[in-house]
Amino acid sequence: MLARLFKNFIWAHRAFLAWGVVFLIVIAGWCVLHFRSIAEYVDSHSERNAARESNERLRQDVKRLERQQEELARGGFEVEKEARERLDLIKPGESVLQIAPPSSEDATTSPTHP
Repeated sequence: MLARLFKNFIWAHRAFLAWGVVFLIVIAGWCVLHFRSIAEYVDSHSERNAARESNERLRQDVKRLERQQEELARGGFEVEKEARERLDLIKPGESVLQIAPPSSEDATTSPTHP
């Protein structure tokens, strides 16, 4: 009787093992047949992430341009000031005074007043 139970136990585990092997073969076959689909999914996921990053950069550019538009609508003084300072521009008829900092030689040779 004990031998019969042991034999039934072995057959039950063999059946379980056989179904497990069949399942693994089916999954492996599915992966092989759908490899292109899986690769396309991974590629589309990467493209989607790149598009999201690009959209975020474009949103930031739009906000920056809207701020510039508001500045120009108010007179554009800030944009003009920035452009003039960056490019060293002056308006017609305008004079620019540049004051150079004293060099160390001027400080040692300048006369002192009592």
